[in-house]
Amino acid sequence: MQEAHDQAERAAVRLAQANQRLEQERKVFDRSLERDRKLTRVQTAMSWIILIMLPSVAVACIVVFINASALPVSVVTSASAAFFVDVVGVVIAGYKALLPARSPDALLVATTADPFSPTATSQGPGIADQIRDPARSEVAPN
Repeated sequence: MQEAHDQAERAAVRLAQANQRLEQERKVFDRSLERDRKLTRVQTAMSWIILIMLPSVAVACIVVFINASALPVSVVTSASAAFFVDVVGVVIAGYKALLPARSPDALLVATTADPFSPTATSQGPGIADQIRDPARSEVAPN
């Protein structure tokens, strides 16, 4: 009778540990999802800034080139350098746009196939080992 009670108690502890591990994995997943959302917002903002700035710089440089005879040589040289950098920026941005986007990590299976299998963070024997050896009375810490 006592052995059945002990076995039920160990099963309850294993279940509580599996629930705790699942909760921790859910928190890690939620943080990762929030980080990806923030990164997407930053990328969108940067895209709009680039979309506005690159043509603006190009237009200003073209205006300088049209009026090159009325402006000092240093201004025309600076506009030429800026235009060159602008064109290189457009080429690089276009190249990056054509590359396949890094697909967001597929929703990885957060839990193991066997919730009682040992994990990389577990210390000592795993829960699966305790299931195989019912004589073991201690529970591995997570």
